[in-house]
Order: sequence, then C-alpha cells, then structure tokens
Amino acid sequence: MTDWLLITRLILAHLLSDFVLQPSAWVQDRIANKAKAKSLYLHIGVTTAAAFILSGFQWLPTLIICLSHYCIDLWKAYQKNNLTFFLADQGLHLSVIFLLGFSFQDQEWVAIQSLTQNQTVWVYITALLFLCQPTGIVIGKIVEPWRDEVNDPAETLKNAGVYIGILERLLVFLFVVIGKYEIIGWLVAAKSILRFKETYAPKRTEYVLIGTLLSIGTAILVGLLVKVVG
Repeated sequence: MTDWLLITRLILAHLLSDFVLQPSAWVQDRIANKAKAKSLYLHIGVTTAAAFILSGFQWLPTLIICLSHYCIDLWKAYQKNNLTFFLADQGLHLSVIFLLGFSFQDQEWVAIQSLTQNQTVWVYITALLFLCQPTGIVIGKIVEPWRDEVNDPAETLKNAGVYIGILERLLVFLFVVIGKYEIIGWLVAAKSILRFKETYAPKRTEYVLIGTLLSIGTAILVGLLVKVVG
C-alpha cells in the first residue's frame, strides 16, 4: 500500500526547500559556478533538513532525497536555464518522492506523530503553498518567451502582478473547495473589465490573458485534486 501521507509531506518539504527557502541568488550562483557553487551545498542542506523533519525523522528516505536532489540539481546546473529543463528537473525530484512513497510503507513515525496524522491537513497545506510562490514561478517560466515584447508602464506597482496572481489563485482555490464555481466566473469578468479600462495594447493584453488563464486553470485543477485526495 502506498504511503500517501509520506508523499504529501515530502512534496511539501520539496516546495519549501526548492522554492520558498531558495533565494534566486542561489540559483544564479549554481548556474554560474556549477559544482563549485557554495549555494548548491547550502541548498542541499536545507533540502535534507526539510525532508528529515517532514518525513518524521526517517533517515533512509532523507538520505535518498539528499543524494538524488544533489545529483539532479548538479545535472540541471549544466543544462540550459529554460522551461524544458526546469520541468525535467521538477519531474525527476517528484519521481523520487513518489518512489519513496511506494517503497516506505507502514513506517513507525516518532516526533511527527504528535503534530498530526490527518492526511487532509497536509494536503491543504501543500496545495496552498504550491499555489503561492511555486505556481507563480512555473507560470513565469511559461510566459518568459513573450516577456521582452511587453513594455510595462512606469506606473505599475512593484511586484503587484505577483501578489495579484497569488490572491487570485487562493480565491479560486477557495471557491472550488466550497463548490461556488459561479463566483469564479464573476471574478474573471471583474478582472476583464478592469483590464479593458487600460490603454489598448494587444501584446500586453494577450500576455496578461495567458498568465491569467494559466493561473486560474492551475488553481481550479489543484482545488479539484484536493477535493479528491483530501
């Protein structure tokens, strides 16, 4: 029997270490200096600590996460920094996590048991974290080819788009979970009206539309998945 609780917690550990707790400067350092980058080993340390804690202090799955993450990230450092290799990198990390969930079953958990064994709690925490920073990064990678064609107005608030996207995804996720799908339509309509009030710029409109649809679509899919798994 697959240990879905272990898989969920290891995915949460991965999201924390690979996105939330990894500064962009570390990524750039790894791209520039490859195996000599100090940030690579700092990142592996953070990854190991997160996996160890959230796995319930199991040393063998943690060791496998540590070694595999190092090998995958080192391989990625020598590849192009584009969407294809980004997705390949994340796919490999997730594959290791799922293999661990299939291999380590009915493990005796120690200190983590006092926290919670509720699968639903961990699913929701993981989903909410994924919809914040990681999803924004993935969408940013997808729309990156068109970014140079869009001239952002000087009046645009710094990082406003990032926070709008996060709030948008969290709201859509909430509406899916509580079954209020019609409110999602109103949300999309309201955002469209605000966009139409802006100066007509076809490229910018298309750029924003792609990002919005990816953002809302991801939130809907995550919400539906949580309702099934949770």
